[in-house]
Amino acid sequence: MTVSTESVPHGIDPGLVRLIARCGVGDRHAMAALIDQTAELMLRMCRMVVPDAVQAERCAVVAYGRVWSESSSYNVDVASPRCWLATIAYTSAREH
Repeated sequence: MTVSTESVPHGIDPGLVRLIARCGVGDRHAMAALIDQTAELMLRMCRMVVPDAVQAERCAVVAYGRVWSESSSYNVDVASPRCWLATIAYTSAREH
């Protein structure tokens, strides 16, 4: 999947959109880069629901598993990358 910078709405980080798209086709390097860029956000969202740091980290790992498996269906017209990721983290923590 290729994402054109022109197709990314104004104010949306095209780099994150591209990383998610690359994850959607199985690019493990893109996933590693996505984790590097968004780990603080994901952990913060998990900690909002699960105060215990160790459990929150486990929730974040589960959330990234969902990101990996659902990334091919990500749609930038529905949610920004950060909103999409935060929702996955929050949902994963709630289900913990």
